[in-house]
Amino acid sequence: MDFPNLAITTSRNRIKFLEKLGIDSFNDWKKLSNVNLVLYELSDRPTTRKTEFFHITGYLKEATKHFPEAKDLLSKYQDKQEEIVSKSNAVVEHNTFQSDTRAERYIPLSTLREKLRDIPDSTDKVMLSLYIDNPAQRNIYWNANLISKKADIDPERKNIIVSPRSIRVYVPKHKTSRQYGPVNFALSKETASLIRKVGFPTYEMDNFKRRLQNLSKKYFGQSIGIDSYRHIWEIDLQSSDEYKNATIAKKKKMHEQIYHSMPTALLYNRI
Repeated sequence: MDFPNLAITTSRNRIKFLEKLGIDSFNDWKKLSNVNLVLYELSDRPTTRKTEFFHITGYLKEATKHFPEAKDLLSKYQDKQEEIVSKSNAVVEHNTFQSDTRAERYIPLSTLREKLRDIPDSTDKVMLSLYIDNPAQRNIYWNANLISKKADIDPERKNIIVSPRSIRVYVPKHKTSRQYGPVNFALSKETASLIRKVGFPTYEMDNFKRRLQNLSKKYFGQSIGIDSYRHIWEIDLQSSDEYKNATIAKKKKMHEQIYHSMPTALLYNRI
């Protein structure tokens, strides 16, 4: 199966989820015929349930390109979409520190930065610095392509451009690339200095996520994942005086540092 319009990470997550349903190719679309049973098996968590639902409809949309008769089944799922999305949105829109099950992981960014300074220099510290000393991106650093000039950029990979002046991240394909274009920014001086000293961590996609969580647990006492780091970054940003005094246009630019739209970014805040 191939989902050419998705970022590599999203595509892999979709394929992994579909495999759990016994779907290995677009020829397997009939395995989803019992709509009520399939939906019954989805996660009880509204937000996860929505993600899984869209994996199914995304799969069926691609399947109809090969098997037009799958359109009727796709329509049956789309009839359920409003209810599933509404319940997910309700959970997110009314979430607070008190109700968020991950609230204990949202350690203040200033505290994380203080603790980070005491960690010995290593590629492990680089991993943490990527999410603490820089706007917290999605899972874009795995299997990175380390290069020294733009001419060597691989359009299919996550590129780290190490030049004498700076170290830049350039990722052409990611979850919101159609909306914002490539991820393209210079890493902080703290992170760049570390990379020049100890190198860049090399892990595959899932291993990178797990390693980051394990390191967070080891040094900060909480298994902080990538999504939680993005929450932490948004909470810190939206509580800052700079943000509070900024124009709407400026606020949008601030959120776009982690390739969030403003409505999405506001949902990441916790009060």
